Amino acid sequence: MERNIVRNAGNCSDVRLKGSKTPTSNPCPRCTRLLDEAEHRAAQGDDKAQRLTDNVEAHCGSIPLTHAWLDRVRGLLARNDGDVEHSVELLARGLRLATTHAETTLADEIAVTLSGSLAIAGRLDEAEEHLKEVAARQANVIGDKAQAQLGALYNFSARYADGARILEGLSARLETAGEPQWAARAASNRGWCLVQLGRSAEAIPELERGRDLWLELGAAESASQPAYHLAVALSLLGRPKEALTALQSARHDHDMQMDDYLDAADIYEQAGLVDDALMNAKAARDVSHTTREHGLCEIALARLFITTGRFGSAVEAAQAAVESFNEIDAADLAYAANVLLSDAQVRNGTADLVDTTALAPPKGQDGSRSAALAQILLGEVELAAGNFDAVSSVAESMSRGERHLGLQLTLRSHALLARLYAARGDTRGAIKRVLDEMRGVARHAAIAGSTDLAVGIRSTGSEIADFALGLAIDTDDIESMITLTDLMRAVDAAPRLDPDPAIAEKLAGYRLLKRRGADDAVIAAAEAELRGAVRIADATSTQVTKPVPLEEIRDGLKHDRLTVFIEAGDFLTRVDVSRGSVEATPVAPSATIDELAAKVRMRLVSALATLEPDHRHNALLGAAAQLDEYLFHNSAANESDVVLVPPPGVFGVPWSLLPNLKGHAIRVNASASAWAHADIADRVDADATVYVAGPAPDHAAFEVAELAAAHPGAQTLVGEAATAEAVLNLIDNDVRMHLAAHGISRTDNPILSSIGLADGPFTVYDMQTASPPAELIVSACSVGRPRTYRGGLSVGLPTAVLAGGTRTVVAAEVDVPDAPTRRAMLVLHEMLRNGHPPATALLKTTTALLTEDPGAALVAAAFNAYGA
Repeated sequence: MERNIVRNAGNCSDVRLKGSKTPTSNPCPRCTRLLDEAEHRAAQGDDKAQRLTDNVEAHCGSIPLTHAWLDRVRGLLARNDGDVEHSVELLARGLRLATTHAETTLADEIAVTLSGSLAIAGRLDEAEEHLKEVAARQANVIGDKAQAQLGALYNFSARYADGARILEGLSARLETAGEPQWAARAASNRGWCLVQLGRSAEAIPELERGRDLWLELGAAESASQPAYHLAVALSLLGRPKEALTALQSARHDHDMQMDDYLDAADIYEQAGLVDDALMNAKAARDVSHTTREHGLCEIALARLFITTGRFGSAVEAAQAAVESFNEIDAADLAYAANVLLSDAQVRNGTADLVDTTALAPPKGQDGSRSAALAQILLGEVELAAGNFDAVSSVAESMSRGERHLGLQLTLRSHALLARLYAARGDTRGAIKRVLDEMRGVARHAAIAGSTDLAVGIRSTGSEIADFALGLAIDTDDIESMITLTDLMRAVDAAPRLDPDPAIAEKLAGYRLLKRRGADDAVIAAAEAELRGAVRIADATSTQVTKPVPLEEIRDGLKHDRLTVFIEAGDFLTRVDVSRGSVEATPVAPSATIDELAAKVRMRLVSALATLEPDHRHNALLGAAAQLDEYLFHNSAANESDVVLVPPPGVFGVPWSLLPNLKGHAIRVNASASAWAHADIADRVDADATVYVAGPAPDHAAFEVAELAAAHPGAQTLVGEAATAEAVLNLIDNDVRMHLAAHGISRTDNPILSSIGLADGPFTVYDMQTASPPAELIVSACSVGRPRTYRGGLSVGLPTAVLAGGTRTVVAAEVDVPDAPTRRAMLVLHEMLRNGHPPATALLKTTTALLTEDPGAALVAAAFNAYGA
């Protein structure tokens, strides 16, 4: 058709194709200016932008149908501040005009963009229809883009099998076609679909490709999503160090979105760091906007509530998730929520409420984690009903696919088998299976690379271990009791961390900020960066410290007595082990002991505040006797010293004041095996002593001066000379080190527990990367206070130092006053120089001070000797 364009500056609506009433797709100069102004106003959030665009359409008869126009609409879309419906309206109008002008290629590009807005608006069916039409019509780059968008849509709507199928090979084609952004999207989405289908090993190359493509494009924020998903996949495959590394790389200076928080929660959950996971899941719920997002957050919270034993809360969260997904007809997500609801009901003791028909996976979900959990639940329901053959069938099916399940589901499936053995009367077989699984958990924890991650991983096995402990107690199987307790509580005599220049640089910078008194926010940011680096530091070895057999423990006791308190089913059992006998005795409910221990700790703090032998001191002795009556009733009194593994969660108790322990040298340990490994080390040479005083508290320098005066052969560091580098130059495995300073026990990451020196914090990491002292005496308040994780594992500064190779740590779990602490430390070191091991030296210090300085004697009783 002959084109006869007539330019009319006064009225561009007169521009026509000859013989046609259809307007052209090119606006006049005036309307072009109006469009530019509309774009500017849209960027400023001005509602007048829409009116200007409408004016152009009315004046020219159309909006320009060019690729430049499409880019402009995309810009409006990005700046539209969440007004998705407005974006849909703009794109739909452009699609109609492009179709009217037979601009097929442009129309298909607009349709691909429109589908993204429709998906965000929740109009998934319309989005899918547009994309399928484009993919069928265009066997080129535009068609590939449509398929990539369709795959993203399937990912968004949890149709993971469809997403993985349609996205296969797309990333490579799009990159070859010069579309790296679309290639990155395709790889990222396919990787996540594969993760959701339980195919994490296949997902990793796709996610790495997506992340790397985004980074090459300079889109660090976009790279965060596949990096988060990569962390999830690595965690599911039992590679926690790599998972945390990926998670660390995903964190950029941008606002965390709901998906970011949920991904992080999932990673921490898989690593066993439940507190971190809960924090992220709650943050995700706080920033969720849609019904679907709210449902996803409730699913995450339900799963974590189950992990932490809050089954009633889990039922409520799972029910809320089911309602959310039913409201938006998201069948696949509703299935996942129903599985969690059934799990919470089983755990809550209401298995009769489980709707087993809701556990059958919909099409495309049979390989997902939800389907795997559903299989386990069906087995548990069948077990409760006594249908053992059906349970065997489910268990065999699970074992064939367990390598894809991740640590938690693998443990759950083996717990099902152990319960089946027990139900059939094979108690020994049940305990053996659990022991095998807990050894696997210990191996998994040993390669974790940081203490807090290792103990978090161990906590995932607490439920199955608790079940087996109950069986062992019922059958008086003491060796299994000790072994299971060791597997749960023993922080491995872990290989020390290799010196890392990057961590050393971060630590030096952190010390500098602390010394200069930088702003709290700046210090907090530096500390967070340091903590993240340490968390993912590689261990020098993957060697697992195996529990020491009971016979070897008995041989090593010589004339000592080992007393281990074991918690199973919220009830404590005491196991007394000596060379001549082994005996288990029921004690009391754990809650009773916790209450009495808290009472003793409160009375100790009160007595230390006055140090006078008044009613407060008498009240402390009365509370100690009451706790002793529960813990040590029927305990045979003898002259032996005591290796004590306290009840989980009990701290701040002056053990030497309990009547059954009075007169005994007491060595406190996290587990029997932890003591056995510490006891192997050689004793320290009394002359190889280093006294160090930090800048605070004020009495530290006086304390070290008095100690040095009584021990001329010792080396001292005081004032500005007491730096981390100077301390490291003086200590090795043959040295006894005394630190008088303010201390911080980091129970979230014990390797960053520290003592304040002249140049800032001197950390456990510093000691581990050098040659840790053979004995460490910390004259500071509360640095011995631990944190107890699920399963009874207590960690803090003493356990972290012992794990690094130190033989004995002497520290207090409560605040202690200055002057009597100096007096107690003088006597303690006198006893150490006389050749007494630390536990015996503490006992003799208390005894020696009772008549001449009762206050100092009470302070000495507030200190414990940890290790050998």
